Amino acid sequence: MTNTSGPDLDNRDPNTLNEYLQVEFDDVIAEPQGAYSVDCVWKVAYKIFTGTKNCCYKFLTILFAFPIAFAVGCSFAIMSFQHIWCIGQLYVISGLAATSFGCMFAHVLIPVWHPVATTWACFSVEFGSLEALEPKIKFFNCQVNPLPKTRF
Repeated sequence: MTNTSGPDLDNRDPNTLNEYLQVEFDDVIAEPQGAYSVDCVWKVAYKIFTGTKNCCYKFLTILFAFPIAFAVGCSFAIMSFQHIWCIGQLYVISGLAATSFGCMFAHVLIPVWHPVATTWACFSVEFGSLEALEPKIKFFNCQVNPLPKTRF
């Protein structure tokens, strides 16, 4: 379902797609117990980090958000078009082909092959020992015996 009233400006990640992304100061920079810097350094570092991150992010979004949104929108439109007008039709055609093959198999091949199968079911073939069936290799009029069998 699409939102026709526009994007939600308060919750910009309603499906939590970027839940793994950690970009806050506390997520990236931390001082362990016993190795604290001076309080004013920590506060200024926080302000510099947050300000730089916000300014750079806003600059990059102003610069690249429109072209990327355009490219991704075109990609999804092409993918939707292919699925609706090409791939979906192939599903329908393959379903029809499978149905017609199933009908052909049930009405033509089974009645033809059933008598053949029942005729050949009356015959049986028995072989002697496997050593008697072992082939011997001939190479330039020389007879070469196969490698001896090893038992494990």
